[in-house]
Formats: sequence, structure tokens, C-alpha cells
Amino acid sequence: MDKMSKYLLASFCNIPTPTTSPLLLISLPLNKESKIVPINLGHSGISTTATGLAQGNGKIFIAFISDGKFRVAVLDKNLNSLFTQELESQDIHSMLVDGKYLYTISTGTDEVVRYEITHKELKTPEVVWRASDIKKENHHLNSITKYKGDLIISSFGKSKMENAWRTSYDGIIFNVTKGIILKDKVYQPHSVSSNGEDLFYCESGKGLFLSTNKFSKSLDGYTRGVQFESKTSVFVATSFGRSPKRNIKSLFFNPMDSGKKSGACRIYNINISSKKSSHTDFGWFANEIYDLLILDAKLDTDKLFMSSFLEERKQLSHSVSDSQRFWNYVKNKIK
Repeated sequence: MDKMSKYLLASFCNIPTPTTSPLLLISLPLNKESKIVPINLGHSGISTTATGLAQGNGKIFIAFISDGKFRVAVLDKNLNSLFTQELESQDIHSMLVDGKYLYTISTGTDEVVRYEITHKELKTPEVVWRASDIKKENHHLNSITKYKGDLIISSFGKSKMENAWRTSYDGIIFNVTKGIILKDKVYQPHSVSSNGEDLFYCESGKGLFLSTNKFSKSLDGYTRGVQFESKTSVFVATSFGRSPKRNIKSLFFNPMDSGKKSGACRIYNINISSKKSSHTDFGWFANEIYDLLILDAKLDTDKLFMSSFLEERKQLSHSVSDSQRFWNYVKNKIK
């Protein structure tokens, strides 16, 4: 059993190969020597996408998609599965624990929906705010945080062409509690967050990590996924973006758009005061990182790795031809 240590949990979306573990646990400090372990969601099915991460009430929450349904996996502080649940929220992109409630960004319905957290389920869904009444994605809400007691979200704003978010140049950082826009004309904002003093966000389409004050840092890729380690140290992820047909410097279309792959899939560790940074590449695992979460825990990483490996082989054996023989081999070799 490892001693109490600090880890970074990263969720990955649109993974090329189906998996039961769209999460990686990364030991800190982040460098080439970091131990990296896949984490099983505890769901009896495979997935290619995990998005929002949150923690609170002794639980860790992961939004993911499996069998075309939007679900949340709930793990204990040792990353053991407690339960998974399909929610009314559609296409959950981000989550926040506040007191006894889990707030979800229901991107598919342009709503903020909260659930009461219990030991065995998330119950009593309640819409606390919506961008419109049409009950479908029209503004691409995608992240939520709490800053100075207020709920803050990010939104792309309306696209000028249907299903073409690269045409959305009117993104906003919005204070839901007070009903005011804090920042507008943001090109594809994500990952609104705070270090306790300032409010930060990603301007993903321009590869930027910014504050609503004066801080700005340019990174190589579609910026999305932020986690503060302290007031001055922050982890920011980038994903492979897509280049526009015209050669526009430092412009990254959403990774799901068409175009030539550009940028990198990385996690940066940035010093807010000096703006100095270091990074570690994760393109070997997937093209896109969605969210980051810091954990302080005492974990048996070898056990977690084996659990994820065995469950993945088991689930893939149901869908990959001629893999049952391999699965039987693994069961005989590893008890």
C-alpha cells in the first residue's frame, strides 16, 4: 500500500479504442518519472469518452458515455466503485460538488441541473438555470465552478452554422447567481476555474489559458482541463486540435471538426507568477483530454492497475472477435 500521496486524475474523450478506463491516474510531481495507472469506472461496459470530474462528500464523480447513454460513475476516495447511474442530464460536460448537491452541466439541454448526493444514488434532479427553453444544445454550456460564492459557467454561445461550433465566436463566462456576463467574445471557452483569488478559463480555439484579470498564457493545442494545485501552481491540459484551411497562427478548431491535426495532447504545469511551465505528453494514450482533478489519497496503484486491466479484457472479449482465447489465457496466468 502506498503512503498518502498526491495524484492527478485526467479524463479523456473521443478515445480511438473502446476501454473501461477512460481515466489515467498520474503521480505527482508531473514529470517523465510519474507513475501512470488506468482507472476502471466500475461500469460493466466499455466507453470512449469521459468528461467532467468532481469530488466532495468523500466521493469522486466521473461523467462518461457508455452504450449511447449519459452516466456518472461514483468512486470512493480509494477509487473503488460505489455505483454508476444514468442521469436525466444530457451530454454531461462538467460537474461541481457544493454541499450535499452535485451540479451538472447538461450540455445537451443547455441547462444546469443539480442532484442530491446520497450514499447509493443521485436523486431529485432540479434545473437551477437554463440558457433557453428549447431543451436542446444551442449554446454549448460546458463547465461550472464556484467563485466567491457564485456559480460561474462557460458557454460557446450560438453557432452561426448548425453543428459547426468553429463558427461560434461569441462565447461567454457567465455568473449564473447574479445573471451577468463576466467576459464575452471568447472563442470556445472551457474549464472555468479559480485559485481562490482570480477567475480563470481557457479560450480553447486560440490555445490560451487566461484570467478575467490580466494573466494570459499561450499553449500548443486546444486548451481544456484545468486544476489548481495552489494559488500559483496550475495544471492545464491541451488536446490535438484541427487547423483551419487558411493558415491562421494560433487558431485551433475543435478536435471533432474536420481539418489537419494540430497542436499536442499534453498536461502543462504552469507557475502563475513567472509564467514558466513544463509539460508531459499523453498523445500515446488519446488525442483529447477533457478534465483534471487533484487527489490526496493512499492508493494501491498495482491493485488498481490490475483491476482495470482485467475488467477491460473481460469487456472487450464480448465485442472483439477471437479474443475469448486471449481472455482465458490471461485468467490462467493472472489470479
